[in-house]
Amino acid sequence: MATEKTKKENVGILKKLHLIMNDVPYIQKDAKNQHHGYTYASELAIKTALHDAMIKHKVIFQLETLDSRVDAASKATILSCRYKFWDVDSGENLEGVFQSAGPARDDKGLWAATTNAIKYILTSTFLIPTGDDAESETNHPEAYGNGKTPEPQQREPEPRRSVDPAPATKTPDQLAKARFWKELVEKAGREGVELPVHIGGFVKYIQQYMGTGKWDEMTERLADANIGSLKNNFMGSAFDKEYD
Repeated sequence: MATEKTKKENVGILKKLHLIMNDVPYIQKDAKNQHHGYTYASELAIKTALHDAMIKHKVIFQLETLDSRVDAASKATILSCRYKFWDVDSGENLEGVFQSAGPARDDKGLWAATTNAIKYILTSTFLIPTGDDAESETNHPEAYGNGKTPEPQQREPEPRRSVDPAPATKTPDQLAKARFWKELVEKAGREGVELPVHIGGFVKYIQQYMGTGKWDEMTERLADANIGSLKNNFMGSAFDKEYD
């Protein structure tokens, strides 16, 4: 049986991770793989989206490389790593291990595998949707419709840089959009409504329902809206078929 001390262990860091999850409900895809033609959320977009929230709640993320090797069959760099989330205030941490991969066609294989690990760990820990489904037809269009089993595809590594650039200043429209997303998630929580899986389509439906594309106006009108009723009308509609 778990002791009282064990039950309370890491409560501080768990609460902070939950607050960060609430602050960052979605990350917009901002980059495109020119070779395969799909869009995805870049490392910069993911780090920028989480940077302010992690500073605000005093949480530090660390990644430690345990082992790496090149797989001859897949020609991929396989990386094993350990990651930790630290609570600056309490000193508590949560850790886990993860295995990632990156193309080994040049000397950037380990770098690409590390980047993929960071992106996946962060978005998965906070359950942040980006629309980047590795198995989707959208991300691998050439592998579908021909009766062949899709082969794994590796994303093109981003340009090498020794230090990440400072997060770009968000435009007023981006800030207004972030406020709308935050209010939508919080209001749905208050009303006990689980947001639809196709959240991007749901937002487009709300835009049409409210008759405006201005995020500030949508946020104001959201206060009087019934999220449950909006969701019921959205389900099965044309907007419900749209993917992020």
